[in-house]
Amino acid sequence: SPYRAALAAADDASAAVVGALTLEVVGARALRASFLGSYGEARLVPEVAALLPGATGLIKSIAVADTSRGRGVATALVEAGLAALAEQGAARVYSLAWESARDGCLLCGVLTAAGFQTAARLERFWYADSVAAGYVCPACGHPCACAARVMVR
Repeated sequence: SPYRAALAAADDASAAVVGALTLEVVGARALRASFLGSYGEARLVPEVAALLPGATGLIKSIAVADTSRGRGVATALVEAGLAALAEQGAARVYSLAWESARDGCLLCGVLTAAGFQTAARLERFWYADSVAAGYVCPACGHPCACAARVMVR
């Protein structure tokens, strides 16, 4: 059965949630789906081709409150997520980090410090999905023109 989890970080003083991370061990369908329409292109990259269903973890989403950025919240969440995925037998882990013209790649430093490397950069990764779902990207608006950095460890 698939493994999925969500982790939260709370402020010590107020107990308010200041960060969250979602993760899972991906099967074949989830692995393919996580790349939206870019799986064929991404699969040509050797590091992506090495991601095996059932033995690969995905750090799916990382969010940190603006007031808590730069305080190690994302780092602590990623470390806890990697430990949880390792306990579930994930030999490799990947994450798709947003990269916008406005903000650059906010998570690339945290992921790189945790041992991830950029395997690929997929241009306009969320474009078709944002058009189909009608969502507005917080960095660039609608439709989303952000790239995704495929980060692998």
